[in-house]
Formats: sequence, C-alpha cells, structure tokens
Amino acid sequence: MLFTLAAFFLVLAPVSFDQARASSAVIVAPSISDEPDPFDVNPRPSAEAPYARQAILTEGPATVSVAGLSIPPKAAKELKLSQKALAQGDTRVSIDHLERALKIYPNIPFAHNSLGVRYTHLGDFDRALSEFRLASAADPKSAQVLHNLGTAYYLLGRFSEAEVALRAALRLDASRLVSIYLLGNSLAMQGRYTPEAGQLLRKCSDTFPSARLMLAKILVGQGYPQDAAAELREYLKAPDADQKEDAARMLAKLEVVTPNHGPSEY
Repeated sequence: MLFTLAAFFLVLAPVSFDQARASSAVIVAPSISDEPDPFDVNPRPSAEAPYARQAILTEGPATVSVAGLSIPPKAAKELKLSQKALAQGDTRVSIDHLERALKIYPNIPFAHNSLGVRYTHLGDFDRALSEFRLASAADPKSAQVLHNLGTAYYLLGRFSEAEVALRAALRLDASRLVSIYLLGNSLAMQGRYTPEAGQLLRKCSDTFPSARLMLAKILVGQGYPQDAAAELREYLKAPDADQKEDAARMLAKLEVVTPNHGPSEY
C-alpha cells in the first residue's frame, strides 16, 4: 500500500545555467516548474502511524558557504548538459553528466544536492541520502540541503535522523513550512504524539491539507475525537485532498463517539 496521506512532490526552482554558475546556485532545467510536480514512491509504513506522502525536496538555489567557488570549464559544460538532459526528461542522462562534473571537480555542493533530488525522483533513496550527506557536509549552512537530507532519512523510515536534520534546517530558516510539515510527521512516526507535533502540523495545515489528516489521527489517539472530527471536516473542504473517502469514513465513526476528554493541547 502506498503512503496514506497526500502525494509526494518534488519542488524545483528554475534558474538559468548562467545565473546558477554566477551565484553558485543549483542548476535546474527551465522546463521544470517551481509549482509542485507530483511523483510517487512507496516505502512501507510502520504499524504505528501512516506515512505522510507529501515529503518535499527543493533543488536550488543552494548557498555555497565557501566564497569564490569557481568551476572548471569542463565541469561547467557537464553541468549545462545535465540541465539540458533534465529539460528533455532524461533523468538518468542528467545524472551521468552531474557525476562527470563531480569527477572533474568534486567540490560542487549544489551538484551533490541535484544528484540527490534526481535519485529521489528515481526512487533510489539510499543513493539520494549519500548525495545529500555530501552536499550538507560541504555546505552545512544551507537550510534547503538540510531539509533534503531530512527528507531522504524520512523516505528511508529513519525518522529520528530525519528529525535531527529537519530541526537543523528550521534553526536556519524557521519559516520553512515544508520542513515544519515533515518534522511534525517525523515526530508522529516515532509515536511521539506530543503537543509540539500537533502544533507543527496545525501551523502548516493551510498549505498542506494532509497535515490535518495526520493531526486527526493523533487527536484520536490522545482521546480528543471531536477535535479530530473538526480537523477532518476541514480536510474534506480542501480541493486537492486525495484521501477524502478514508477521511469521510473516519469522520462518520467519530460523529457517534463520546466527547473529548477535556480540551486538547493543540
């Protein structure tokens, strides 16, 4: 069974090759929109809680902390070819060119980040994790790379490690709703149905409706069925909610149960 919340998205911020080279930003094919682009992956959920199927990776621009980074012409050419291949929809060829660029000049953190995103798109989460680790080691002050690292851990079911990376990302950029969303789910997947987990999910629920579905499950587990029902009603109003049948069945059951055991902490 696939994850039980919303669809996974890969968010790519387009930037031209020349702009990327000048600013040390990640190179992204211009045909890739910065709007969510759905893709699907299916690691097994644990028995304790559903996966969130709305993990998000971002691919640029990634800040390179080492000032004055210069890329040799041959490596720059491979990066440009990688961009071209991605624009043509050939992810594997794009990967080949990125790997050649890194073989020529290994110190390109944004290329490691791009490779991680490409491998994630192909469902190769172990290799994606390796690339995000390299990118993060070279550029530890990039909230974007740390978020991607946390996402890779999450997709591999390594939720405590995902939590560490996502908290680090949020220390650098506290307003990243995608990281807030995934951190809330990471806590829930560890069985930590805490006020913090609920608050994180509620904070991002307007942007990510599936946060309400996870929050409802947490509230039921904590003995707040009416609060859970309220979250499900809000979820069902979302036009892009893709688990409406499940949510409706859950809501129907909750509408005949006893009231909350006092006010929730969320």
